[in-house]
Amino acid sequence: AAQAQRQAEGRLVVLTYLCVRVCRGAMEAVSIMSAEQDEMFQLVAGVLHLGNIDFDGSSDGESSTVKAGTALQIAAKLLG
Repeated sequence: AAQAQRQAEGRLVVLTYLCVRVCRGAMEAVSIMSAEQDEMFQLVAGVLHLGNIDFDGSSDGESSTVKAGTALQIAAKLLG
């Protein structure tokens, strides 16, 4: 099971690399410079990390607070 997990993760890494290359190629085709591409990928990564933030709800259901965790810190760093 552990070997199958590693193989699946390896395939995901390769697929992600290929997708990024295709995206970069498309952006280059419309004259988006490398620095701007990096900013776009950073923005997307920050937004995706926002989806990993956990919240604690109040007992009355009227409010919530952010649970301590790294997702918020990573998103904040990526989004500036």
